[in-house]
Amino acid sequence: MMQQLSFSPVENILTVLFAAAILGYLLYLLVRSLRNRQRGYHTVNRAKVYSKAQATAVNQPVYLANGTVNSGVTEAENVKTVIFENLEKEGEQITLEVSDRIYGELQEGDCASLSCRDGKLVSFGALQNRDDRERSFRG
Repeated sequence: MMQQLSFSPVENILTVLFAAAILGYLLYLLVRSLRNRQRGYHTVNRAKVYSKAQATAVNQPVYLANGTVNSGVTEAENVKTVIFENLEKEGEQITLEVSDRIYGELQEGDCASLSCRDGKLVSFGALQNRDDRERSFRG
């Protein structure tokens, strides 16, 4: 037959305090994660496509090897941006980088609700990014 374990009141209190500390820390991590997810997120109920633009960004990495400065291959990238006018705040404009697909679908003068995060378009009316790869238009 097994002998039943018994714990002193001090051990019981310490166990409860330890469990409460673990649960409190997990709750803190959850709240912090939810706050970070919302950071940089902006919504405008009424926005209009003011203009569209394309620019070429040229990148040439430079690195140091054996005391010598070298340069890598030059890379050119076509960057597409859209300027939205906030119809709720007169004169406010929001410039966002967008993917090729979204750039092609937006027309100047289109009006809808706008959501963006960290300078990237999340949604404009029914038009939404399909996956996370499109949310990070440029690395």
